[in-house]
Amino acid sequence: MGQLTPIIVINTRIAIRAFKPAPLASNETVNSYQQDRQYFYQTLSELARLFNKHNNKTMQNVLLIEDDKKISLALSLRLQSMGYWVDSAADAVYAMNAVVRCDPEIILLDINLPGGNGFVVADRLRASDKHCTTPIIFITASKEPGLKSKAEEYDNCRYIEKPFEAAQLVEAIDQLCH
Repeated sequence: MGQLTPIIVINTRIAIRAFKPAPLASNETVNSYQQDRQYFYQTLSELARLFNKHNNKTMQNVLLIEDDKKISLALSLRLQSMGYWVDSAADAVYAMNAVVRCDPEIILLDINLPGGNGFVVADRLRASDKHCTTPIIFITASKEPGLKSKAEEYDNCRYIEKPFEAAQLVEAIDQLCH
């Protein structure tokens, strides 16, 4: 793969298109691209964190637990652009490691996850001493009856169905964190 040129993100759609690689030839190239892309987004996130720290703005740590890579990327970029520090996990197994790693102030939790559903993760969080009161926003595309009522059984939680507007998510975050 050729040399990557740094870009300033003005619009996340433009940034994603600008970072798309040329057609890939091998698995090694695919892995290299994925690592470069991950580094790119980590760098952007770190720059946003430093910028906001420099401007004396306190950033909230958000843990996004979502297995759909496109949704995870879109939500991460949207939240980062609004000043949140975002860490992510793609399944229930890595979710608990991510909780320890980033010590989130709020968790966005997909209900249908590989390795155990979101309710299993929520139960583990509520059983821990440190994160028993961490706010959780359950997000799901499932229309399965009973999910909303089950989510509402947890204290300090909200439930949002996909698709949703960014304003709806921000409102839920603000309600839970302030």
